[in-house]
Amino acid sequence: MDRRSWDEAQQAIHAFTRKNPDVVDGWLMQIQLGDAIQQPVLVWMANRHLLTLEPHEETHRYNAVVTSLQLAMPFATWGHIKTYLERWPNGLHAPKVRAMLEFTEQTCQEMLETDEMAKDADPADMALFEESQALVSAGYIQEGLPLSLQAAKKLPHAPAPRNNISLSYAVQGKLDKAVALAQEVLAHHPLNIHARCNLAAFLVRLGRDDKARPILDALHEEAPENPDYWGKIVDAFAHAGDETGVIETFTRATHALKAAGHEDALSGIAQHLAAVAYARQGNLPEAQRLWQAARQHSPSLDLIWENMTDARRPIGEQNGAWYFAFNQWVTHQWIQRLERAFSIGVKRGDLAAKREVEKVLNAIPELAVALAILLDRGDPVGRKLALHVAAHYPLHGLREFAFGQIGTDAQRWEAARYAGEHGLIDTSKPVKLYVQGEPRELMLLGFEIHDEWPEDDLTPEIDVYMTASLEALQAGDIAGSLAEIEEGLQAIPNDKVLLNQKRIGLAQLGRAAEADELTRQVFDTHPDYLFARCAMARLLAREGSHDEAEQLIAPLLQRNRLHHAEFNAVAAAQIDIHQAAGRIDAARSWLQMWQQADPDSVPPALVQSLAEVD
Repeated sequence: MDRRSWDEAQQAIHAFTRKNPDVVDGWLMQIQLGDAIQQPVLVWMANRHLLTLEPHEETHRYNAVVTSLQLAMPFATWGHIKTYLERWPNGLHAPKVRAMLEFTEQTCQEMLETDEMAKDADPADMALFEESQALVSAGYIQEGLPLSLQAAKKLPHAPAPRNNISLSYAVQGKLDKAVALAQEVLAHHPLNIHARCNLAAFLVRLGRDDKARPILDALHEEAPENPDYWGKIVDAFAHAGDETGVIETFTRATHALKAAGHEDALSGIAQHLAAVAYARQGNLPEAQRLWQAARQHSPSLDLIWENMTDARRPIGEQNGAWYFAFNQWVTHQWIQRLERAFSIGVKRGDLAAKREVEKVLNAIPELAVALAILLDRGDPVGRKLALHVAAHYPLHGLREFAFGQIGTDAQRWEAARYAGEHGLIDTSKPVKLYVQGEPRELMLLGFEIHDEWPEDDLTPEIDVYMTASLEALQAGDIAGSLAEIEEGLQAIPNDKVLLNQKRIGLAQLGRAAEADELTRQVFDTHPDYLFARCAMARLLAREGSHDEAEQLIAPLLQRNRLHHAEFNAVAAAQIDIHQAAGRIDAARSWLQMWQQADPDSVPPALVQSLAEVD
């Protein structure tokens, strides 16, 4: 099975066990899945439930021993070992379990004597803390938070359980509560690295970068002995989007741990975060080296292979490296609020959608911060969400993202278009955007392209003749197409739509002089008709009067919405005008916009001709 299939299987099993928590088979399926994808936390979680459902089943208790050991939970392991040997002293797995006892017991006794938190603590309370930490770290907040609260009561002077609680609050989107608890921990333990790192990350997510910066600056001076602390500091800088801080901390950690004889002690996630920082600074070889090392350390961490895959894509098609998955920045409840706002927009129109999105972001200001972060350094799903919101709301950093090099060409083009609609970019002039890694002067679409043809222009009677004409044209019968239009003009004299189609037919038959004369007549009669104005502008451009042609087109560029056929006409006119004026880059910019908006309608000959111009 590929990774996508494993993900789908995990989602299906999770949905089943959540709906049917008392069905043993569901948890057994989760154990099989956890073994297959090498995620012991899934096996351990399933065993927690199975021990409740089938407390007398020997295999469940043995699996609890093994997975607790794999997850580095010595006190939980010790407790499960003692329970197993009490109940099944001659059990199937008794020799293996007994072999683990001495080492595990010795480890726990040493911690009870020397570890700051564990000293003089009840081993059962330490096991409770370990389990709460495992759940919170794996993202199972609903299960982990109650255990963390219990652990905090059992270990009232220890900062670690409270750090877990603050992390749980942050995952739930309760960032103010998370900040308050982190500050409370630091009031009693001012040097606690986990609490300091947590507080910096929470402040960044609240948009209080100025408050987070002094904390991060102080973390630059730390040189802990514990590899986990180094990883936590790297994580704090990653949350802040501080690539230099990530790289400097990771480098110091590598040297310090190597000198202490712990060369491979940094976690896979820490190596991944450093790889992202290098990638975002343009050092892809070092990023790939670190991702390879991270894969060896944490082969089941999806972030690693997803980033490696993205980095191999062609320039212009890369999302750009990301530290965390989007659900680390936004909660499910926040997304539901946005979905409701978008659904209202679908029913009531763009203005309603804009109002509803603004309501959500005003009610949840930290969501606006998260979306700006996702725009800058989010994964593909997160950036897609951010751009969807940016269509209705001017997210912080939208203009900067559009002009930068992070993200795909399509993402930055979309961001530039939205920035133009929000008045953040002057769309009347070319702007410099990166395309396939190179800066180019491009014009932006300052309007929405739609498919709603104006009813006044295309009445049912006109539509009959236009449909017949277009069908003949598609069959290659240009003369027949023109004949249908002539018949229509006899029934509806001087209709602008039919006259414009006649002009096109004459030009296609090579009757250029007649087509040009009709162009002038239609424009004189219907000067506000977009197609007549565009045709006249193209005629003037061919005759060398590109300044006059630009004056004709200028009002059309101020419109907010264009039908796709109207946009095609404007684009064709702009290309002719810019070519006539010798502005080839601008002409190519309009060609690129046309290709993005309606690629099937772009004449291949036009693409070829612009490609051949120096």
